[in-house]
Amino acid sequence: MSHVFVSYARVCKNYVDRLADELEERGIPVWQDTEQLRFGEVWDARVNDAIRGASLVVLVVSREWCDSEPCQNEASQARYYKRPILEVSLERDVERTAVQIANEYRRVSPISSLTATVETRAEGWLKGGHRRRDLLRGRSLREMTRMRKKTRGTSPLTVNAERYVRASRRHARGVRVFAVISALIVFWAFSAYNQVRNAARETSLVGSRSYANSMLVYASAVGNRVNPYVTADGTLRLLDDEGYAQDAALNDGYSTQLMMRSALDAITPTEQMDAEEADSRGFSFPDAARTRAAVEASGVTAELSENGAVVTLSTDGDSGTLVTARLEMPSFDLSFSPDGRYLAVLGEGGIAILDGHQGSQLLFLNGTQNPEGSTLAWSPDGSLVAVRTPQDYVFSWSVRQDTTILATTGSTFVDGASVKGGELAAFLASDGSITFVDVTSGSIEDVDESLEAAEALHLAPGPGEKDFYVVALLADDPDATRLIHVDCAAGTVAELPLPDGLVPTCVSAVAGGSELAVGCEGALLVLDATGGVQNRVDGLNVSAVAMDADGRVFAGTQSGDLVVLEPGASEVSRPESAVTHGGTTPLAIAVGSGRAVSVGKGTACGNGSRSLTREWGTWVERDGITSSMTDSASPYARTIAASSDGSLFVCGLSDGTLVTFFPEDGFGVSARHELGSELRGIVISSDRTSIIGAAGDGTIVRVAVDLAANDQQALRDRLDERVRQGLEFGLYHNEADIS
Repeated sequence: MSHVFVSYARVCKNYVDRLADELEERGIPVWQDTEQLRFGEVWDARVNDAIRGASLVVLVVSREWCDSEPCQNEASQARYYKRPILEVSLERDVERTAVQIANEYRRVSPISSLTATVETRAEGWLKGGHRRRDLLRGRSLREMTRMRKKTRGTSPLTVNAERYVRASRRHARGVRVFAVISALIVFWAFSAYNQVRNAARETSLVGSRSYANSMLVYASAVGNRVNPYVTADGTLRLLDDEGYAQDAALNDGYSTQLMMRSALDAITPTEQMDAEEADSRGFSFPDAARTRAAVEASGVTAELSENGAVVTLSTDGDSGTLVTARLEMPSFDLSFSPDGRYLAVLGEGGIAILDGHQGSQLLFLNGTQNPEGSTLAWSPDGSLVAVRTPQDYVFSWSVRQDTTILATTGSTFVDGASVKGGELAAFLASDGSITFVDVTSGSIEDVDESLEAAEALHLAPGPGEKDFYVVALLADDPDATRLIHVDCAAGTVAELPLPDGLVPTCVSAVAGGSELAVGCEGALLVLDATGGVQNRVDGLNVSAVAMDADGRVFAGTQSGDLVVLEPGASEVSRPESAVTHGGTTPLAIAVGSGRAVSVGKGTACGNGSRSLTREWGTWVERDGITSSMTDSASPYARTIAASSDGSLFVCGLSDGTLVTFFPEDGFGVSARHELGSELRGIVISSDRTSIIGAAGDGTIVRVAVDLAANDQQALRDRLDERVRQGLEFGLYHNEADIS
């Protein structure tokens, strides 16, 4: 409930002061004009606002009160706004009067409190120029709609408030229509997707499946931005449709999987709490929205433009403006996370989470409507961000749901490898240092600095436990790359000279390091552990290379080809291609379980992902794991890893997105975007539940692998949970009670 407004003549101030003390001891807030106003303030506006928002108006009647024009105006305003009025007498004992007021205050109907809120907001809407952001929505609008139905013909609202409610209902109907249209678009796209996919099966139409996938993902994205709860509920209804369940062409597993994952792409709040609980958990909300925020430790400042559509990151040092980022929505509040890694920007439609230094958008959190006056706050550990609305509703989202920061180093990581039977992750930095991380605990065990490089590029594990082959430019000879053998256990560094002065570009090795493949400018080499040449194919400018357990070599070339060198063969074989290259250049390859997957740059999808699989005795090239399964606009990817059994592939895209793929399930990928910097080294834990990654900005992280991402029942449970939370939090209402 709101406050009690007390109208009285000034000669009665002592009596009213004692009365106010008695009421506030009972937990009832009191508004007194002579106490609240200071000299020079606009009296009429402040008093009108106080009366309009009061749950109860108390008239302390006396002869002086009856003769006072301001007091009579206050009583008239209370009647105009249809506020509950209680008259009390000066002749009655203060304590008894306080009890009478307290009882009346607690008997005030919810309708009266609701109308007070609506009258206040209606006034702000009128003064603010009829802005849509100030309209009622969600729970408040539903409660007002129910109240108007109960009091039909005897509305407790003023004419202006009635106009405000009608405008709010018109806007809500428009939003509902748009949400329904968005849901229809999703279902239309799903149907079109299957038609195109069936056509692709019959005609082998290149790219049609990718197009249909993209269409479905885009349509779901539209629905999720409007109302993720409608999208989730609509998807569940389709899954329960008898016709859909019986149509094997539609319900073919892959299509259902993609539909459910697309419907879950939105990130909605996971908790609702009141303001008191939020305060106890360390969320410190400001008194008003901010257009400027700063990180004291780094000196980075973020500032919103006047229209709230652009945020500028700058620093007080010589760097000046760092970046200017255009936002997806007009915004009105912003806040850095405690460590300065993230910048949250709040608008009516959601929260954009930006990288705190680069300004690139990592996440978009939605599922709530945030009227102007809402504010942002972070949890003390920076894992949660919350919004507090003017009605004191608090909703929180998880920002790093799956990612844990293990360490922040000063290194620029460029590659990684699994060693010591998967117990250790080894990450190569551009200066040649190698950082060892315990895969189980996530702690840094050691940093080896035996190799001093002007620029290190790639590494592959050698025959020893801490033994590596590295492609690097040496600090004392930076003119051309070299193949270096680094034994961290012995502390030795030795160059492996290549025949005919070939310049290495990349390196890979079989498990145990007994053989290694070296890509060069002009040739592909297979060497033994001492550098002896086992095989050589000339005429290839190799950009990426990988070896499988059988010694088979998969190579990508600068011209965009993927080729295979079988053990003992004198020439590479070129696979049959079911895709167009589009000028791609493979930059990294991972192999496992009869499959090779490459990532790189140069496709319309952005990340150059392609795969090779053995089909009827022939290698066939197809779309890769990221062809159309993510909405990342990443222009390239430079790292990919496979689990020891080949059942899981993980790659890092240049925008910080992490993609996981279970080829045995055959239903595509799972992607998350919780990092601002590209992962350059990836090691998968032996149980496949997590990866240890090293990013280009020196961060070492642990990321949980979503093992249920391709489990249909698990996805359905998540859709159910989304709808349930929307209903429980009052953010979604699936009954047609707004007419």
